[in-house]
Amino acid sequence: MRSSGERYLAIDKYKKIIKQYPESYYARQSYLRLAESYFQLKEKEKGISLWRELINKYPNSYESMTSLWNLARYYTNKNSYSESLDYYRELSERFSQSRLGDDALYWKGKILENIGSDEEAKIVYEKLVREYPLSYYAERIIEQRSDISFTWPISLSRKEDFINLEEFLKKYDKIREKDQLALLKAELFEEISFYKESIVELKGALNHNFGNIFLLFKLSDVFKKNEDYYDSLNYTEIIFNYFKDNHQLEDLPLELWQSFYPLYYEDVIRERALEYEIDPLLVLATIREESRFNSWNESVAGARGLMQIIFSTGEWIAQKLNLEDFNDDMLFDPEINIDLGCWYINYLKERFLNDPILIISGYNAGPGTTSKWLKEYDRSDLDNFVENIPYSETREHIKKVMKSYQMYKRLARVLSEE
Repeated sequence: MRSSGERYLAIDKYKKIIKQYPESYYARQSYLRLAESYFQLKEKEKGISLWRELINKYPNSYESMTSLWNLARYYTNKNSYSESLDYYRELSERFSQSRLGDDALYWKGKILENIGSDEEAKIVYEKLVREYPLSYYAERIIEQRSDISFTWPISLSRKEDFINLEEFLKKYDKIREKDQLALLKAELFEEISFYKESIVELKGALNHNFGNIFLLFKLSDVFKKNEDYYDSLNYTEIIFNYFKDNHQLEDLPLELWQSFYPLYYEDVIRERALEYEIDPLLVLATIREESRFNSWNESVAGARGLMQIIFSTGEWIAQKLNLEDFNDDMLFDPEINIDLGCWYINYLKERFLNDPILIISGYNAGPGTTSKWLKEYDRSDLDNFVENIPYSETREHIKKVMKSYQMYKRLARVLSEE
């Protein structure tokens, strides 16, 4: 923690950067750092003034977007609804395509509800679900509001609602005649389980047929057969992004939804989830967002494997499980990693009374840090609690895992139909 003297020295340097290089990226960043410094020094009005100055001076910048969000959140926490609503409105209109577009729209609707403008809030929520169908806040609306209309790709209600996979692929199987031979070779390689060779041919064809849905699907499918689940998911995501951006999610077959929310390692996950009395779908959502099913994944912080467990945590869990001769390379073993991760989720489940938000927070930031936040921030409003978490990584991770968790639950309902 910096002393106040060190902060004032930093403030002087930020001011010099703004004065000497007013049009630079560093000037915009210095505005944000200055505002943060003043808030740390309890000089909030100076910080607020800097955010407003930044918005006026650099209206279309990333830093302007951040300042609008900071002001909206500041006034939300003060229950100053009129001021916060103005900033959410401006943010949702000017930065609708940004990472905060859906967040701003949700909070705009929530503030409208708080001031009694229920009909206007409903219109805002319907717009959010329509324009950001796979977002965390779309999930929150669907969870809370039964009166909000939304299309079936979100509800995933019945198998018969989905288009047939073969019919879907026929719409997109037109590729250059010159690449037909590459496709034939890829299919022959696939038949004899030469998956790497098949992938080479498909990638070559895709280079000449950029964005072709049929080839993207074939690549995803062959990567899956080669047990390269990470790349399989990546190619499926390209397809999803195309249909999402074009508001055509209803055109996707059930098989693509299953590829986007896959059940890899399902047997061992269900076995361990049953043993530790946790929801296997929460485990799948955790793996999807932690490692995207790459068992060899290693983060810069040293977290390893499917469930991204750091060595110190893994060693502690291994002791609890009487797992002898534990070493960090064991975290790359899918069964061991899932076993340790499921035990840890059970531990967090008991510590945080089976609250999925707190379980995910504890998994990402640590149970001690999460317990500290519970003491510092009001838990009565779940949305406010999540947004007030000071770690941006944890905030976003909660949203990602919860979004995947809800989608896994919907798919499970569809697949369990008689």
